[in-house]
Amino acid sequence: TRQIEDNLSDTLHERLKQRFIDRRTSVLIKGLRQREKLVAVIKNDNSIFIDDQFVGKLNGFLFELDQNLLPDQKKTFLSAASSVLSEKLKVISEKFYRESDQEIEISDQGNFVWKGNIIARCHKGSEILKPEILPLINDFVTVEIREKIRRRLTHFLERKIEIVFEPLFNVQRDESVTGISKGLSFMLVESLGVIPRSVVMSEVKQMTQEERSKLRKHGLRFGQFTIFFPALIKPLPTKLRLILWGKFLGMDHIPSAPSPGLVSVEMDGSEPKGYFPRAGLRAAGNRAIRIDMLERVVDLIRKENTEMGFEASPEMLSLTGMSHDQFADLMGGLNYKVEISQREKKKNAIEKSTAHEKGLGDDDYELENYYTFYFQKRDEKGVAKRSFLYMKKKNGTSEKSKKKKHSSKHKENRRNLRKEDLNKKFDPNSPFAALMALKDST
Repeated sequence: TRQIEDNLSDTLHERLKQRFIDRRTSVLIKGLRQREKLVAVIKNDNSIFIDDQFVGKLNGFLFELDQNLLPDQKKTFLSAASSVLSEKLKVISEKFYRESDQEIEISDQGNFVWKGNIIARCHKGSEILKPEILPLINDFVTVEIREKIRRRLTHFLERKIEIVFEPLFNVQRDESVTGISKGLSFMLVESLGVIPRSVVMSEVKQMTQEERSKLRKHGLRFGQFTIFFPALIKPLPTKLRLILWGKFLGMDHIPSAPSPGLVSVEMDGSEPKGYFPRAGLRAAGNRAIRIDMLERVVDLIRKENTEMGFEASPEMLSLTGMSHDQFADLMGGLNYKVEISQREKKKNAIEKSTAHEKGLGDDDYELENYYTFYFQKRDEKGVAKRSFLYMKKKNGTSEKSKKKKHSSKHKENRRNLRKEDLNKKFDPNSPFAALMALKDST
């Protein structure tokens, strides 16, 4: 009985809904046939009513029909909507054109958002700083309205790029920057302010200190691993850089920028090629670290003796926000040799109490792991070279003395072999025996 009641209820609901849709259709068709001026009303929730009949919703500038309409009814409703919405959209586009830039946003995927609705998308353009903007709008809307929306968003994006990447454009406008420095400035524009040092190594080597100082005046930093503008590592420039880079490469999905406040992130292997520099990161080991923080760590490392070996200081760990194990993995990814050893660590009162409760003994000391880092210079075969001083300190002797010792021992072995050969008795029937007898007789 319950099942029969449910079926009857569903059937009644569908018939009533169909009668309501049929009534809406007949009203609209009557209005269109009589060429009456239909009246469209846009509610606060963007619902569209034509002659008090609900026909769909307006999302930004894109009209979407009621999903409950039957396929043969959609054409009628769309015809009714197009006849009245064109004028409404013209008024809305005029209002949008006068809107301030603060009312427009751009999402991580390069979508333009106005009043909570996506109104246009970025696509690949002729240049990385000039993406193509395609408004999301119905075909029945006039070209005039479409062009007005596109032009307003173009002005918005141009101003945003000019403000966010101001250091880049200041360098290009500086007439004192010429020659190799000018070429480097163009490369920085193409890479949107961040470029690995290895990519421009030859150009940097040819630059004089005077040429570098002219670029430094505009905020450019010549880091050990990256050439970059520290001002362009902030969240807003990083977000915009990823959007422009991703759209210029034709990406369907742009990887997100690191969350603000994070110093390093764990890599998962899905990052597209070229992502890390555009995100303001340097990949090393299993993590990627912010390039500005990495350069600060490098400044601290310069004070250490990288040939004799050094340990991570509390300041290094604080800057990277890493544990000793994570920092060791980072240093390994930066071409440092990592040696792990153990030493005694004095227990504090809490550790001693915990160990006693677990029956582990009352010793004041316990073993702990520690890491020592050595910078490696790699030859053409990729073999790490250790310094002469370090090898002497570690092994108590130099490489040169080792070679001498090995050479003298080899010579001594050769002399002994000769003596043994001379002392051997020759076979009396061999030709050598006759020669030896002749030598003795003389």
